Amino acid sequence: MFEFLTKCKTSIVFISFVFMCSITLYSQTYANKKHYLIDSLNLGELSAKDKKIIDSALLIYHKAIHDTLKISAINMIMDEAYDDNVWISYNKYMYEYTQVKLSNQLLATNTKVKLRLLK
Repeated sequence: MFEFLTKCKTSIVFISFVFMCSITLYSQTYANKKHYLIDSLNLGELSAKDKKIIDSALLIYHKAIHDTLKISAINMIMDEAYDDNVWISYNKYMYEYTQVKLSNQLLATNTKVKLRLLK
């Protein structure tokens, strides 16, 4: 009886191990948000064309110094990507990015005006 239980435990452990490995193999592969700029981008679901478009545009984005070039790179993804989730996500990113940049510019301008008024 003890031998039978030992074999059952061994079998259960082995089956559990195989099951856990298979879950890991079929899990989603999310992109690094720091590089890809958006959250929950599933690289496993993208077409080869969309991956190439995104990688090319992000290469330009990360090397760009000026905001105009960065926005143009994101716009390239929005124009060329076929996947609706991709271009919509990058559209939201670009909106948020421009809002932050414009508010920073407005804040800097207001500060300069106030300093001039104080003189």
